[in-house]
Amino acid sequence: MVIFVYGMWDIARHAINNQILKTMKNILLITVVLAIGGTGAFAQNALVWSKDFGASLPRYYQNLPTLHAGEDSIGVTGKKMTPQGERLCVVHYDYAGNVLSSKTYGDDGIQNGTITDYKFSADGYLYMAYKEKLGFYKSKIVLQKYALDGTPVWIRQIAETADTSYAPVALGLINDSTVFMTALREHSYPQEGDDVIRTVTQNFIYSYHADGTPLRKRALDHVTEINTFMYGIFPYNGTALLFGTNHANPQNYEICMLKVGTDGSVTVKNNIGVENGVGIVQTTQDNNLLVSSMGLYRVTKIDPDGNRIWSRLIPPNPVGTGGDEIRSMLQDEDGNIYVTGRYYSAGLNTPAFTNADILTVKFDASGNTVWQSRYLYGQDNADIGNCLALKNGKLYVGGESQRLNQQSDVDYVVLKLNASTGQPDAEYRYNDPHNGDDAVSALHVTDNGRIVLTGLTYASPSSYDWTTQLLSNTLTLEEPQQTGFKTYPNPVSSGATVTVEGPGLTYYSLISPTGQVIRTRNLSSAEIHAIPLENLPAGLYFLELHGNGTSATKKIWVK
Repeated sequence: MVIFVYGMWDIARHAINNQILKTMKNILLITVVLAIGGTGAFAQNALVWSKDFGASLPRYYQNLPTLHAGEDSIGVTGKKMTPQGERLCVVHYDYAGNVLSSKTYGDDGIQNGTITDYKFSADGYLYMAYKEKLGFYKSKIVLQKYALDGTPVWIRQIAETADTSYAPVALGLINDSTVFMTALREHSYPQEGDDVIRTVTQNFIYSYHADGTPLRKRALDHVTEINTFMYGIFPYNGTALLFGTNHANPQNYEICMLKVGTDGSVTVKNNIGVENGVGIVQTTQDNNLLVSSMGLYRVTKIDPDGNRIWSRLIPPNPVGTGGDEIRSMLQDEDGNIYVTGRYYSAGLNTPAFTNADILTVKFDASGNTVWQSRYLYGQDNADIGNCLALKNGKLYVGGESQRLNQQSDVDYVVLKLNASTGQPDAEYRYNDPHNGDDAVSALHVTDNGRIVLTGLTYASPSSYDWTTQLLSNTLTLEEPQQTGFKTYPNPVSSGATVTVEGPGLTYYSLISPTGQVIRTRNLSSAEIHAIPLENLPAGLYFLELHGNGTSATKKIWVK
């Protein structure tokens, strides 16, 4: 049996205004931090096979592939670059790593085309929205429907010969019978070399029957409806939900929600209580909505009419730090919520600063924080979580992690956490032989614990391919060899001291479970040092040791 289910990795981001946080409340029941230094690859013996697919994508962080693993096959879906422009490709592997099939969609005379969105319907069809470039600052929309065998079903185009340009934004399928598309209509755009500020943009929503019959075309008022789109089209109970901002309250930056019916009706809810933009939208078990913010580690629950039920924030650290971002969110059968992404650590502009870390958080169904698990690799690297999977009581986080320092490339990373406690169980790292940027974008865990993952890997300057891998269920937690610094006892009682041994130590930093620097102290020239813990609450801390041009991070359990 082969199961075909597809999704879209949505990383489209819109510019937003950072807000100053005045009051913050955060309930921490259990906090866990995983801190590891060094440059070696971990658990490579878990790699069963690795397969590359030549996508030749010109841009990193875009066009990330997604996957679905069935009983007998692994389906990877994403974009690839051809001389005619972007095309959509679906590759199927068996669990031995052999290619079962490869299908490309979009070879229908489109030149200089960019796929802005695509959706697979439950009844076995593919819908794609192309932006086809016609000239400087001018494009048209090409909307296509395909059967899964690659046969074109219909094509619809939206274009004008006059000084007007059309560009698709997002697609949405309602009950597999109605296709919604948001789009931009631009006019008064300049000639090449002129100032582009004069361009006038209008937001539109189109709808088509699944047989290709046009149903409705509607311009959206930028004052009372939507001025800026902030998310794709979210199908909900037979309607299409749109998120964005309008000019209804020009004094405040407020996010609105539009509920669009298949009959063309539009209901607007201003100020739905979501801050800093819309990142991810999901339906909850009780038929409400979860919405993550952008630029903040915030999750907000709203009802179907856009009224806020609760909102929870992991505060920026320090306050005012921008760039925190939730990149993946999932829910378990009990309604618990897991998020991961990029979280900037404490110590900005200090020697203890560790750049972006992977922060994974578990909330219960009421939004209370159950635990946090923070992963950093080395002292000054950037680590980002891109995707999540939950299986047999374990939470798997896939993402990217810089190998050497802030200026170096990133590698595949997969973390395995205990879903109940957040405690780390295992880690996997992979550097593609081309020695460039590699990022996991999707993963799946089979019933017997094998991990299937895919993502983008560096092939050559301005060219990125997909690399799909299968890992065995023997994934373990292994720390690479560090310096000769030793720490003991570990665990250690609260209020006691931890002993550090090592030649040439110059100073240390003690870091709290939430990433705050508790203290930084210089050390004498002795080789043995006693570091007081001063009645610290129980938990996992980490101790950064520096000396002789090297550094190491040691995990310290306080009991």
